[in-house]
Amino acid sequence: MQTPSPAPASDLDQYPHVGVSEIKKLGWRAIAKLAQSAPVVLTGHGKPEHVVMPLALFQSLQAAASSEDPLQALRRRFDERLSSVEGQKGAEALLKAMRSASPADMAQTADSPLVAG
Repeated sequence: MQTPSPAPASDLDQYPHVGVSEIKKLGWRAIAKLAQSAPVVLTGHGKPEHVVMPLALFQSLQAAASSEDPLQALRRRFDERLSSVEGQKGAEALLKAMRSASPADMAQTADSPLVAG
């Protein structure tokens, strides 16, 4: 088995690599045991083909992938609140206030308990 080398977190080189022939030699149980603590890269002809990882890591990756992007959530909440403003004059007044507000005003409003939510 190849010893992981220091590498950026996004680089597969930081994880142990196991070739198909080593899987046959070591057995699946050895690979599964190795993968309990960190992902293991399975290689074919020296090239990464699959990654075996702990179930908890897989579940956390799935949860992160399915969660709403924070910026998108903020946009959605803003659009919902804007649509709830009654009448065109209310929407125009809100837009005028937003355009004239300083970044500090916006930050203070965003931190308000009336806005949080």
